[in-house]
Amino acid sequence: MRTQLEAEASVESVTSTDSGIAAMIEVTSRSVDVMVLGLNLRGLSSSEVLRRVMAEKATRECRVIVVLTREEAAATEDVLRLGADGVIVDQFTAEDLCYAVRGVVAGHMVLMGGAADRLVGWFRSVAESSPPEPAETDTAALHALTAREREILELVAHGNSTEEVAGLLAIGVTTVRTHLHRLRYKLGVRDRAGLVSYAFRTGLMVTAA
Repeated sequence: MRTQLEAEASVESVTSTDSGIAAMIEVTSRSVDVMVLGLNLRGLSSSEVLRRVMAEKATRECRVIVVLTREEAAATEDVLRLGADGVIVDQFTAEDLCYAVRGVVAGHMVLMGGAADRLVGWFRSVAESSPPEPAETDTAALHALTAREREILELVAHGNSTEEVAGLLAIGVTTVRTHLHRLRYKLGVRDRAGLVSYAFRTGLMVTAA
């Protein structure tokens, strides 16, 4: 992964390690924008490293991308609960990795290579076993959305990327990003995972499942 990142002119790779303790030392002693984290660290578990980094976010803006193998994909929900800013599951290219790094630096939640599918699947399973009761504020905000915003929210909630939404609606990628920015502002959420959660609470995920 370090080799892939170093090939990108806009990314500076600081260091790499397989030690959880060394990773914490590096991220606390340097000005690190993004940590790319695998699950198989020694000394200090990856989950503990992630938890500690998230606890420090009030004073240091380090974003964390967790990379999972196909066999580790079941951990997607756990690392998102711990606060990961991005999750990549299974194989990926150098372009994918650099896209993820730029995305989390810009403040977006990045789910790639099956991570979005797992998150959507989890929401659907919960919805089937216990249909949500939306709060009045959630319902009011939903009614305040334009038809296009609601359409984009539903497509995003079902795991479509920004580019896929643009293709399905025959509009520009920039236009979709503008709508997503407005959606996050109107609904009071900070990232794509928040949009999916909102769609689940208000029943959009249930009715379309």
